[in-house]
Amino acid sequence: MLKLQELKFYFKYIHKQLPSYLLNWQIIPSINIHNYNTRAKDNIHTFRAKHEFAMKCLRHSLPNTINETPDAIKIKIYTHSLHGFIIYIKTCLLNNYSDICTLSHCYICQLN
Repeated sequence: MLKLQELKFYFKYIHKQLPSYLLNWQIIPSINIHNYNTRAKDNIHTFRAKHEFAMKCLRHSLPNTINETPDAIKIKIYTHSLHGFIIYIKTCLLNNYSDICTLSHCYICQLN
């Protein structure tokens, strides 16, 4: 759910559908930080946080979510409407879930 909300926010940011104070955020590709040809040149630049609680803030968690999102989903930002993008994300995320529980000591599976 959190990943879906962050990707919806990013979609609205790209299409300038957010209030002006949120559009002033700097979501910067790493290629704009330096000109080196690195593996992460296409990723969004992540800023360092001084405290652990700051890592939960949208300003820090959004770049990580975008960088971890497959390119197939990120491309849909430019080709789909918001509604179509949401449906595509939900389909992709639900297809990645396994029907078999792999958690050790899962309290639900251990009830049997």
